[in-house]
Amino acid sequence: MTYTYSEAFRRLAQELGFADDPIKGLVHLRHPGELANWTLPVVEGVMIGGAGLGLLRALERWRRDADPNLLAVWAGSVAYLMAIEPPLYFPDAFHMPEYLRDVFAHNVFSVQFLHEHLPLYIIALYPAVASLAYEIVDSFGVFSDNVLLGAVCVGFVHQIFYEIFDHIGPQLKWWIWNTDAPTNSPSLGSVPMTSVFQFATLGPAALVLLAHLIVGRKVDRGETISGRSLAGRSLAIGALVPAAVALVSTPIGKLGERFSPRAALGGSSALPWVVAVPTLAAAWRRSRATTVSADAATTGAEGSSWFGVTYGSAYLAAFGVLWGKALPAFRAAKGGVTSEGTRIGNLPYTIACGAAAAAALAGVATAGRQPARARRGLLRAGLRAARTGSWGAVRR
Repeated sequence: MTYTYSEAFRRLAQELGFADDPIKGLVHLRHPGELANWTLPVVEGVMIGGAGLGLLRALERWRRDADPNLLAVWAGSVAYLMAIEPPLYFPDAFHMPEYLRDVFAHNVFSVQFLHEHLPLYIIALYPAVASLAYEIVDSFGVFSDNVLLGAVCVGFVHQIFYEIFDHIGPQLKWWIWNTDAPTNSPSLGSVPMTSVFQFATLGPAALVLLAHLIVGRKVDRGETISGRSLAGRSLAIGALVPAAVALVSTPIGKLGERFSPRAALGGSSALPWVVAVPTLAAAWRRSRATTVSADAATTGAEGSSWFGVTYGSAYLAAFGVLWGKALPAFRAAKGGVTSEGTRIGNLPYTIACGAAAAAALAGVATAGRQPARARRGLLRAGLRAARTGSWGAVRR
Protein backbone atom coordinates (compact mmCIF):
# COMPACT_ATOMS: atom_id res chain seq x y z
CA MET A 1 0.00 0.00 0.00
CA THR A 2 1.31 3.46 -0.91
CA TYR A 3 2.20 5.67 2.03
CA THR A 4 0.65 9.14 2.11
CA TYR A 5 1.17 12.14 4.39
CA SER A 6 -1.56 13.22 6.76
CA GLU A 7 -3.28 16.50 5.94
CA ALA A 8 -1.56 18.35 8.80
CA PHE A 9 1.89 16.96 7.96
CA ARG A 10 1.43 17.88 4.29
CA ARG A 11 0.66 21.46 5.34
CA LEU A 12 3.88 21.60 7.40
CA ALA A 13 5.86 19.99 4.57
CA GLN A 14 4.42 22.58 2.20
CA GLU A 15 5.85 25.38 4.36
CA LEU A 16 9.23 23.65 4.36
CA GLY A 17 9.09 23.18 0.59
CA PHE A 18 9.00 19.42 0.00
CA ALA A 19 5.30 18.51 0.16
CA ASP A 20 5.00 18.19 -3.63
CA ASP A 21 8.05 15.94 -3.98
CA PRO A 22 7.38 12.22 -4.49
CA ILE A 23 7.33 10.50 -1.07
CA LYS A 24 10.54 8.53 -0.67
CA GLY A 25 10.99 5.08 0.88
CA LEU A 26 12.33 4.04 4.25
CA VAL A 27 15.83 5.32 3.39
CA HIS A 28 16.68 8.12 0.97
CA LEU A 29 19.92 9.98 0.17
CA ARG A 30 20.32 13.50 -1.22
CA HIS A 31 23.29 15.54 -2.34
CA PRO A 32 24.05 18.14 0.38
CA GLY A 33 24.03 20.85 -2.28
CA GLU A 34 20.38 20.14 -3.03
CA LEU A 35 19.13 21.00 0.46
CA ALA A 36 17.09 24.10 1.38
CA ASN A 37 20.19 26.12 2.40
CA TRP A 38 23.84 25.59 3.36
CA THR A 39 23.12 25.48 7.10
CA LEU A 40 21.41 22.08 6.82
CA PRO A 41 24.55 20.07 5.96
CA VAL A 42 26.48 22.05 8.59
CA VAL A 43 24.16 21.05 11.43
CA GLU A 44 24.22 17.49 10.06
CA GLY A 45 28.00 17.46 10.36
CA VAL A 46 27.95 18.91 13.89
CA MET A 47 25.56 16.29 15.24
CA ILE A 48 26.83 13.25 13.33
CA GLY A 49 30.42 14.15 14.19
CA GLY A 50 29.48 14.60 17.85
CA ALA A 51 27.77 11.21 17.98
CA GLY A 52 30.84 9.57 16.48
CA LEU A 53 33.24 11.26 18.89
CA GLY A 54 30.94 10.49 21.80
CA LEU A 55 30.97 6.80 20.88
CA LEU A 56 34.76 6.78 20.65
CA ARG A 57 35.00 8.40 24.09
CA ALA A 58 32.46 5.96 25.54
CA LEU A 59 34.37 2.96 24.20
CA GLU A 60 37.63 4.42 25.51
CA ARG A 61 36.20 4.78 29.00
CA TRP A 62 34.80 1.26 28.95
CA ARG A 63 37.93 -0.45 27.64
CA ARG A 64 40.57 1.62 29.42
CA ASP A 65 38.81 2.47 32.67
CA ALA A 66 36.24 -0.34 32.99
CA ASP A 67 33.61 2.44 33.10
CA PRO A 68 30.54 1.62 30.94
CA ASN A 69 28.37 4.52 32.18
CA LEU A 70 28.99 6.83 29.23
CA LEU A 71 28.41 3.98 26.77
CA ALA A 72 25.12 3.21 28.57
CA VAL A 73 24.14 6.87 28.19
CA TRP A 74 25.11 6.85 24.50
CA ALA A 75 23.28 3.64 23.63
CA GLY A 76 20.39 4.42 25.96
CA SER A 77 19.81 7.75 24.23
CA VAL A 78 19.47 5.98 20.87
CA ALA A 79 17.00 3.52 22.42
CA TYR A 80 15.13 6.51 23.88
CA LEU A 81 14.89 8.03 20.40
CA MET A 82 13.47 4.81 18.98
CA ALA A 83 10.90 4.74 21.76
CA ILE A 84 9.55 8.26 21.21
CA GLU A 85 10.16 9.37 17.62
CA PRO A 86 8.48 6.70 15.41
CA PRO A 87 5.14 6.93 17.28
CA LEU A 88 5.05 10.65 16.52
CA TYR A 89 5.55 9.97 12.81
CA PHE A 90 3.05 7.13 12.54
CA PRO A 91 0.40 7.93 15.19
CA ASP A 92 -2.24 5.59 13.74
CA ALA A 93 0.04 2.57 13.91
CA PHE A 94 0.92 3.34 17.54
CA HIS A 95 -2.62 4.50 18.53
CA MET A 96 -1.37 7.88 19.65
CA PRO A 97 -3.84 10.40 21.13
CA GLU A 98 -4.93 13.33 19.01
CA TYR A 99 -2.91 15.92 20.92
CA LEU A 100 0.36 14.14 20.02
CA ARG A 101 -0.30 13.94 16.27
CA ASP A 102 1.62 16.05 13.76
CA VAL A 103 3.39 18.09 16.43
CA PHE A 104 6.23 19.02 14.05
CA ALA A 105 7.83 18.15 10.73
CA HIS A 106 11.53 17.90 9.91
CA ASN A 107 12.88 19.28 6.68
CA VAL A 108 14.59 16.88 4.26
CA PHE A 109 18.34 16.43 4.81
CA SER A 110 21.13 14.43 3.17
CA VAL A 111 20.09 11.15 4.80
CA GLN A 112 16.40 10.55 5.56
CA PHE A 113 14.53 7.63 7.08
CA LEU A 114 10.90 6.58 7.46
CA HIS A 115 9.32 8.23 4.42
CA GLU A 116 11.08 11.58 4.93
CA HIS A 117 10.09 11.88 8.58
CA LEU A 118 13.41 11.22 10.36
CA PRO A 119 16.78 12.76 9.33
CA LEU A 120 19.97 10.93 10.30
CA TYR A 121 21.23 14.01 12.13
CA ILE A 122 18.31 13.78 14.56
CA ILE A 123 19.31 10.21 15.39
CA ALA A 124 22.85 11.50 16.00
CA LEU A 125 21.66 14.49 18.04
CA TYR A 126 20.42 12.31 20.91
CA PRO A 127 23.73 10.60 21.78
CA ALA A 128 25.87 13.60 20.76
CA VAL A 129 24.37 16.14 23.17
CA ALA A 130 23.53 13.63 25.92
CA SER A 131 27.12 12.31 25.91
CA LEU A 132 28.49 15.85 25.96
CA ALA A 133 26.32 16.82 28.93
CA TYR A 134 27.23 13.67 30.84
CA GLU A 135 30.95 14.03 30.17
CA ILE A 136 30.95 17.65 31.35
CA VAL A 137 29.13 16.92 34.61
CA ASP A 138 31.15 13.78 35.29
CA SER A 139 34.40 15.70 34.82
CA PHE A 140 33.45 17.80 37.88
CA GLY A 141 33.01 14.68 40.02
CA VAL A 142 29.37 15.40 40.89
CA PHE A 143 28.26 11.79 40.45
CA SER A 144 30.77 10.67 43.08
CA ASP A 145 28.88 12.77 45.64
CA ASN A 146 25.24 12.39 44.63
CA VAL A 147 23.83 10.57 41.59
CA LEU A 148 20.47 12.38 41.68
CA LEU A 149 22.20 15.75 41.88
CA GLY A 150 24.45 14.71 39.01
CA ALA A 151 21.40 13.83 36.89
CA VAL A 152 19.87 17.26 37.58
CA CYS A 153 23.16 18.87 36.50
CA VAL A 154 23.12 16.83 33.29
CA GLY A 155 19.59 18.11 32.60
CA PHE A 156 20.88 21.65 33.02
CA VAL A 157 23.97 21.19 30.82
CA HIS A 158 21.93 19.43 28.16
CA GLN A 159 19.42 22.28 28.20
CA ILE A 160 22.00 25.03 27.71
CA PHE A 161 23.65 23.29 24.76
CA TYR A 162 20.47 21.99 23.17
CA GLU A 163 18.51 25.24 23.34
CA ILE A 164 21.20 27.05 21.33
CA PHE A 165 20.19 24.65 18.56
CA ASP A 166 16.47 24.59 19.35
CA HIS A 167 15.99 28.36 19.03
CA ILE A 168 17.60 28.66 15.62
CA GLY A 169 16.27 25.54 13.85
CA PRO A 170 12.81 26.78 12.82
CA GLN A 171 14.20 30.06 11.44
CA LEU A 172 16.70 28.21 9.23
CA LYS A 173 14.09 25.67 8.08
CA TRP A 174 15.56 22.65 9.86
CA TRP A 175 12.06 21.81 11.09
CA ILE A 176 8.72 23.46 11.73
CA TRP A 177 6.45 23.31 14.78
CA ASN A 178 2.72 22.87 14.30
CA THR A 179 1.25 25.93 16.01
CA ASP A 180 -2.18 24.27 15.99
CA ALA A 181 -1.01 21.40 18.21
CA PRO A 182 -2.09 21.97 21.85
CA THR A 183 1.20 20.61 23.21
CA ASN A 184 3.11 23.39 21.43
CA SER A 185 1.59 26.14 23.55
CA PRO A 186 2.81 28.11 25.43
CA SER A 187 6.07 28.82 23.66
CA LEU A 188 9.29 30.74 24.21
CA GLY A 189 9.79 32.40 20.85
CA SER A 190 9.41 29.63 18.28
CA VAL A 191 10.10 26.85 20.80
CA PRO A 192 7.30 25.13 22.75
CA MET A 193 8.03 25.24 26.46
CA THR A 194 7.21 21.54 26.64
CA SER A 195 10.28 20.99 24.43
CA VAL A 196 12.48 23.03 26.77
CA PHE A 197 11.29 21.18 29.86
CA GLN A 198 10.54 17.62 28.74
CA PHE A 199 13.00 17.07 25.92
CA ALA A 200 15.91 19.42 26.60
CA THR A 201 15.99 19.01 30.39
CA LEU A 202 13.92 16.24 31.95
CA GLY A 203 14.57 13.50 29.40
CA PRO A 204 18.40 13.65 29.61
CA ALA A 205 18.27 13.86 33.41
CA ALA A 206 16.06 10.76 33.55
CA LEU A 207 18.30 8.99 31.03
CA VAL A 208 21.43 9.53 33.11
CA LEU A 209 19.74 8.67 36.41
CA LEU A 210 18.47 5.39 34.95
CA ALA A 211 21.90 4.65 33.47
CA HIS A 212 23.45 4.95 36.92
CA LEU A 213 20.73 2.89 38.57
CA ILE A 214 20.76 0.11 35.97
CA VAL A 215 24.45 0.09 35.01
CA GLY A 216 26.45 2.33 37.35
CA ARG A 217 25.42 0.67 40.62
CA LYS A 218 26.52 -2.72 39.30
CA VAL A 219 29.93 -1.32 38.41
CA ASP A 220 30.26 0.46 41.76
CA ARG A 221 29.74 -2.91 43.48
CA GLY A 222 32.81 -4.16 41.66
CA GLU A 223 30.92 -6.30 39.15
CA THR A 224 31.77 -6.45 35.47
CA ILE A 225 29.24 -6.04 32.66
CA SER A 226 29.44 -7.96 29.41
CA GLY A 227 28.69 -6.37 26.07
CA ARG A 228 25.44 -8.32 25.76
CA SER A 229 24.32 -7.30 29.23
CA LEU A 230 25.19 -3.67 28.55
CA ALA A 231 23.19 -3.74 25.31
CA GLY A 232 20.14 -5.15 27.07
CA ARG A 233 20.42 -2.70 29.94
CA SER A 234 20.77 0.21 27.50
CA LEU A 235 17.58 -0.84 25.74
CA ALA A 236 15.82 -0.95 29.11
CA ILE A 237 17.13 2.52 29.96
CA GLY A 238 15.82 3.98 26.71
CA ALA A 239 12.44 2.29 27.12
CA LEU A 240 12.04 3.57 30.69
CA VAL A 241 12.91 7.22 29.98
CA PRO A 242 9.49 8.10 28.45
CA ALA A 243 7.74 6.60 31.49
CA ALA A 244 9.97 8.61 33.83
CA VAL A 245 9.31 11.79 31.85
CA ALA A 246 5.55 11.17 31.96
CA LEU A 247 5.70 10.46 35.70
CA VAL A 248 7.39 13.78 36.47
CA SER A 249 5.48 15.78 33.85
CA THR A 250 2.03 14.80 35.15
CA PRO A 251 2.13 16.87 38.36
CA ILE A 252 3.72 19.75 36.43
CA GLY A 253 0.79 19.60 34.01
CA LYS A 254 -1.70 19.59 36.89
CA LEU A 255 0.08 22.57 38.37
CA GLY A 256 -0.17 24.36 35.03
CA GLU A 257 -3.90 23.66 34.84
CA ARG A 258 -4.42 25.09 38.30
CA PHE A 259 -2.28 28.18 37.83
CA SER A 260 -0.44 28.98 34.57
CA PRO A 261 1.11 26.53 32.05
CA ARG A 262 3.80 29.09 31.24
CA ALA A 263 4.71 29.57 34.89
CA ALA A 264 4.70 25.83 35.62
CA LEU A 265 6.84 24.91 32.62
CA GLY A 266 9.09 27.96 32.96
CA GLY A 267 9.70 27.32 36.63
CA SER A 268 10.39 23.64 36.02
CA SER A 269 12.88 24.49 33.28
CA ALA A 270 14.58 27.14 35.44
CA LEU A 271 14.89 24.95 38.54
CA PRO A 272 17.92 23.01 37.19
CA TRP A 273 19.71 26.35 36.76
CA VAL A 274 19.11 27.13 40.42
CA VAL A 275 20.38 23.73 41.52
CA ALA A 276 23.14 23.03 38.99
CA VAL A 277 24.98 26.36 38.80
CA PRO A 278 26.02 26.46 42.49
CA THR A 279 26.60 22.69 42.51
CA LEU A 280 28.97 22.77 39.54
CA ALA A 281 30.69 25.91 40.83
CA ALA A 282 31.29 24.27 44.22
CA ALA A 283 32.56 21.09 42.54
CA TRP A 284 34.95 23.14 40.41
CA ARG A 285 36.30 24.96 43.48
CA ARG A 286 36.82 21.65 45.29
CA SER A 287 38.65 20.24 42.31
CA ARG A 288 40.96 23.25 42.19
CA ALA A 289 41.73 22.95 45.89
CA THR A 290 42.48 19.24 45.84
CA THR A 291 45.71 17.53 44.83
CA VAL A 292 45.75 13.89 43.86
CA SER A 293 48.86 11.92 43.06
CA ALA A 294 49.64 11.52 39.38
CA ASP A 295 49.39 7.74 39.66
CA ALA A 296 45.86 7.93 41.06
CA ALA A 297 44.77 10.66 38.69
CA THR A 298 45.68 8.73 35.58
CA THR A 299 43.92 5.49 36.55
CA GLY A 300 40.39 6.86 36.31
CA ALA A 301 38.19 8.26 33.60
CA GLU A 302 39.15 11.74 34.64
CA GLY A 303 42.56 11.31 33.04
CA SER A 304 41.23 12.89 29.86
CA SER A 305 38.38 15.29 29.14
CA TRP A 306 39.18 15.66 25.46
CA PHE A 307 35.66 14.87 24.27
CA GLY A 308 33.93 17.42 26.49
CA VAL A 309 36.34 20.25 25.71
CA THR A 310 36.94 19.47 22.02
CA TYR A 311 33.42 18.69 20.91
CA GLY A 312 31.83 21.26 23.23
CA SER A 313 34.07 23.99 21.81
CA ALA A 314 33.45 22.90 18.21
CA TYR A 315 29.70 22.84 18.90
CA LEU A 316 29.68 26.41 20.25
CA ALA A 317 31.90 27.64 17.40
CA ALA A 318 29.66 26.06 14.76
CA PHE A 319 26.50 27.48 16.26
CA GLY A 320 28.18 30.86 16.58
CA VAL A 321 28.59 30.81 12.79
CA LEU A 322 25.01 29.59 12.27
CA TRP A 323 23.58 32.28 14.55
CA GLY A 324 25.67 34.83 12.65
CA LYS A 325 23.91 33.67 9.49
CA ALA A 326 20.50 33.96 11.19
CA LEU A 327 20.90 37.34 12.91
CA PRO A 328 20.20 39.71 9.97
CA ALA A 329 16.82 38.07 9.25
CA PHE A 330 16.22 37.77 12.99
CA ARG A 331 16.64 41.52 13.49
CA ALA A 332 14.40 42.31 10.52
CA ALA A 333 11.64 39.94 11.67
CA LYS A 334 8.20 41.39 12.35
CA GLY A 335 5.84 39.84 14.82
CA GLY A 336 8.30 37.00 15.44
CA VAL A 337 8.33 36.00 11.76
CA THR A 338 11.08 36.59 9.20
CA SER A 339 10.52 37.82 5.65
CA GLU A 340 10.76 34.18 4.52
CA GLY A 341 7.87 33.25 6.81
CA THR A 342 9.91 31.35 9.41
CA ARG A 343 9.51 31.87 13.15
CA ILE A 344 12.38 33.15 15.27
CA GLY A 345 13.60 32.01 18.67
CA ASN A 346 14.31 33.90 21.88
CA LEU A 347 17.72 35.59 21.59
CA PRO A 348 18.27 36.68 25.25
CA TYR A 349 17.63 33.13 26.47
CA THR A 350 19.91 31.72 23.78
CA ILE A 351 22.69 34.13 24.81
CA ALA A 352 22.27 33.07 28.44
CA CYS A 353 22.53 29.41 27.39
CA GLY A 354 25.61 30.13 25.28
CA ALA A 355 27.33 31.99 28.13
CA ALA A 356 26.53 29.16 30.57
CA ALA A 357 27.79 26.56 28.09
CA ALA A 358 31.05 28.46 27.58
CA ALA A 359 31.49 28.74 31.36
CA ALA A 360 30.90 24.99 31.75
CA LEU A 361 33.57 24.22 29.15
CA ALA A 362 35.99 26.62 30.82
CA GLY A 363 35.31 24.83 34.09
CA VAL A 364 36.07 21.44 32.55
CA ALA A 365 39.30 22.74 31.02
CA THR A 366 40.52 24.19 34.31
CA ALA A 367 39.15 21.66 36.83
CA GLY A 368 41.53 19.70 39.02
CA ARG A 369 41.20 16.07 40.02
CA GLN A 370 38.47 14.76 42.28
CA PRO A 371 39.60 12.35 45.05
CA ALA A 372 36.39 10.30 44.85
CA ARG A 373 36.84 9.86 41.13
CA ALA A 374 40.47 8.87 41.58
CA ARG A 375 39.40 6.25 44.16
CA ARG A 376 36.82 4.99 41.68
CA GLY A 377 39.57 4.73 39.11
CA LEU A 378 41.72 2.76 41.57
CA LEU A 379 38.84 0.37 42.18
CA ARG A 380 38.52 -0.27 38.46
CA ALA A 381 42.26 -0.62 38.09
CA GLY A 382 42.16 -3.16 40.90
CA LEU A 383 39.46 -5.13 39.11
CA ARG A 384 41.53 -5.15 35.95
CA ALA A 385 44.59 -6.25 37.90
CA ALA A 386 42.65 -9.07 39.53
CA ARG A 387 41.68 -10.35 36.10
CA THR A 388 45.19 -10.03 34.64
CA GLY A 389 47.34 -10.69 37.70
CA SER A 390 49.33 -7.46 37.19
CA TRP A 391 48.97 -6.01 40.72
CA GLY A 392 52.19 -4.03 40.44
CA ALA A 393 50.40 -1.42 38.38
CA VAL A 394 48.00 -0.51 41.20
CA ARG A 395 49.58 1.84 43.78
CA ARG A 396 48.31 4.50 46.12
